[in-house]
Amino acid sequence: MKKNSYSCICGNTINTANFNDGVTPFMIHCNVCGGSARSHFFSVNQNLKPDLYWFSPSDKQLKKQVVWELSFCDAKDVMSAKEAYKLNKKHVGQGGLVLAPDIKTIKEWGL
Repeated sequence: MKKNSYSCICGNTINTANFNDGVTPFMIHCNVCGGSARSHFFSVNQNLKPDLYWFSPSDKQLKKQVVWELSFCDAKDVMSAKEAYKLNKKHVGQGGLVLAPDIKTIKEWGL
């Protein structure tokens, strides 16, 4: 699994791993301050422990992932689940990956 980190100006760093191959964004929402955490473009120690995992979801998994992502990023007031689903579905359709808290959850979302 390829590893990456995203750092925010607030000092928070989010470590990620790619569970599947695909495209990841160069910025994600910081779960501490709500700002933008910027990618290190995979120039990180590949032994780091991931906080989150990027994966390519089925439609069923994506519906569950959107609810989790809005809660994780505290973005429920910014956009609705329906809007987030539409944006993420387009991203996934273009080869993009979405975030999950762990591999166990990725598998559970598929059930």
